[in-house]
Amino acid sequence: MKIAVAQIQPIKGNVPAYVALYLSWIKTAVDQGAVFIVFPELSLTS
Repeated sequence: MKIAVAQIQPIKGNVPAYVALYLSWIKTAVDQGAVFIVFPELSLTS
């Protein structure tokens, strides 16, 4: 089982940008065979 850890650069208060960033990371992780992806706590809501 592959696990991906997403270390992302915060974009404070810009939720649409975060959603796009998350989707990009998710696609990359899935393309590389990950079945579980970990994002920083509370990063989506900044």
